[in-house]
Amino acid sequence: MDADHSARNNAVELVERKCPCCGWNCPTRRTGGHARAGGVQVDRLVEGAPIGHLDPEQGVFLRWRNARGGRGFGFPTLRTMTLPEAAQDPRWRPYVATLVAWARRVVALGDRLGL
Repeated sequence: MDADHSARNNAVELVERKCPCCGWNCPTRRTGGHARAGGVQVDRLVEGAPIGHLDPEQGVFLRWRNARGGRGFGFPTLRTMTLPEAAQDPRWRPYVATLVAWARRVVALGDRLGL
């Protein structure tokens, strides 16, 4: 049996929800890939929306990081900006306006769906 055939037979279906705000995909179930590699079986359902916990007034909207690279250095945060702060800055105001317009469309959809 070749490796390609074996990989197809051992495939696991992965269900992800796409964040409507940022476009990133988040799994609906955590299977603990790192834990499983260590011999521990993990399987838990991820509940709630990936953006539901963000505070639009105090949460970080923009983050400046030092991307100096190199293993072990990470990307230390240099500065952050909240949504209200970004709305006051002409450079970032278009980003805020786009987000607000999108949020209005989401609310209108929720109203139409009775949510």
